[in-house]
Amino acid sequence: VIAFSLFLFSRNANSKTYFALVFRDFVFCLLMTLLILQGIYFSVFILPFFSVPEKVGGYSSFFFLIVFSINSFVYCLFHHRTEDSSGKAFMVIVLYILLPVFVLLLAALYAYLIKSLVSHFLFAADTDFQSNLFLSIATASFIAFYFLLREFENLPPVRFFYRFGAFFMIPLLMIQIPALLIRIHAYGFTALRVESVLYIIFSLVTISLTLIKNGKFCIYSPLFLSVLILFASVSPFNCENLARKNQISRMSAVLEKYGAFDKTARRPRDYDHEKFSEAISEKDRK
Repeated sequence: VIAFSLFLFSRNANSKTYFALVFRDFVFCLLMTLLILQGIYFSVFILPFFSVPEKVGGYSSFFFLIVFSINSFVYCLFHHRTEDSSGKAFMVIVLYILLPVFVLLLAALYAYLIKSLVSHFLFAADTDFQSNLFLSIATASFIAFYFLLREFENLPPVRFFYRFGAFFMIPLLMIQIPALLIRIHAYGFTALRVESVLYIIFSLVTISLTLIKNGKFCIYSPLFLSVLILFASVSPFNCENLARKNQISRMSAVLEKYGAFDKTARRPRDYDHEKFSEAISEKDRK
């Protein structure tokens, strides 16, 4: 719903500032809600002037986190999305603080990847998920900045980002894809790995769109994201079901190979445990 709404409201908004305004107002409403809640908790539960039932805290949290924060943000969404500027504070935080941090992260990530490739560590099947996680953070940050910085595209650093940024992301994707596929081949799918595959599809499509007609079609990325989220969560092919079926098929294939699984009945059959233990290879045992 959130991803689809981002796309829906973008149709009648200032294309250069829309996503920046949404991000700014979201952060503002979140901080405002958290500060109000902190003030209430401090006044009611910490100061020893009077006692209040614990359920009051739950009701307060529900009201401000659900009712107050969402309605505040919706107000901002309807009344601010056509503004021409996201404000100087947003410019300082995103352009002069977060963007340089992203560049440093990218430099550190490239150094790590070069070291990993040289030492043949990255493509080891038993590598933990950290490399995939950091690569995903890098591509997600690039996509976020691509939508947030449109207002400042005439500045030289931002112009360079829009012109060449995608070319720095493509090598990361070309490393992330085989690294994840090797891990899936070795251990099969889990729900998290299915999600990773879907996210890589989303990031690959979105980053590719940035190279076509100056990113004219990137506006459809939130719509594509909403479709992927529905597929991953409520469809019969959701992440849990795909991972479960994959793991069951991998285990049943190994059991069938050694005569310990009845494929027709789809269940294990009686077998000699000692012979099975002697016959099974170390790879199949793992």
